[in-house]
Amino acid sequence: MRKTSSNANLSERKFTRVDGDLNDLESLKRAAQGMNYIYHLAGITSATDGEIFYEHNTRGTARMAEAALSSGDSLHRFVHVSSLAAGGPVTTGEPRNETQADSPTSQYGKSKLAGEKELLKFKDRYPIVIVRPPMVYGPRDKNVFMMIHP
Repeated sequence: MRKTSSNANLSERKFTRVDGDLNDLESLKRAAQGMNYIYHLAGITSATDGEIFYEHNTRGTARMAEAALSSGDSLHRFVHVSSLAAGGPVTTGEPRNETQADSPTSQYGKSKLAGEKELLKFKDRYPIVIVRPPMVYGPRDKNVFMMIHP
């Protein structure tokens, strides 16, 4: 978790807090040590400069992928939550599938696709799953909630 993240919504869960930062490889290695499963959901969805997307979504994912090696033989799976934006818009009336070429149009989508490619460099070292959910929505997501329900 980020040092600034609150534990408030986790009060009824059993967990061990480990502070980490996508820009700090050593903190990520400490968090990954001995883990059986790693869920990488961190990233940035808005920025004033396109380079910020690449620092967080691409290079941050690359650092997380490298840090996962600290799990040793205990790592059963690395799950990366990417975005539909990594694939880009569909060009037919059919839903996107794995056979279609990726063609992201936004800097966000391009940075998420680049992050996926960085992670896949480790596919021979540990099992990887990449999921591309559409809009993430939940009771604590203020940005999407305001867009849907002003």
